[in-house]
Amino acid sequence: MTSSWGNSQQLERRPDIAGAERRLAAACAQIGVAEGGFFPVISLLGSAGYQGQIYSHLFTAPNEIWSVGAGALTPLFEAGKVRAQVRQARTAYDESLAGYRQTVLSAFQEVEDNLAAAAGSTPVSRSAKPPAATGGRRGTLRGDRRL
Repeated sequence: MTSSWGNSQQLERRPDIAGAERRLAAACAQIGVAEGGFFPVISLLGSAGYQGQIYSHLFTAPNEIWSVGAGALTPLFEAGKVRAQVRQARTAYDESLAGYRQTVLSAFQEVEDNLAAAAGSTPVSRSAKPPAATGGRRGTLRGDRRL
């Protein structure tokens, strides 16, 4: 029988949990992308080369040409567009988080049910009525002995 540490590692390797975790990370990254719209875009451009009419003097200092330029674009009048994109990204993250939590809880329930079945007892569903309410016999908590 594996230890609880081994069971935790097996849960981490489940494809449904791994997929939900990747979707959650992608949604989190989209928040950063959306928040990037608040900041200006800065670009630096440069070029260099040689220009001349005589090939023998082409690579001399007087024939060098170069240029450097900088530019900045900033969102001035976006009319709330960036804020709406951030809100949308956060909402998508919250949805992904809820999906991740549900996936993990379902995985834990499946593993718990499988471990209980492997141990020889039947899993108790949440909708099942207690034995006293169904007229059945009373048993212990572990379910391996009946009174």
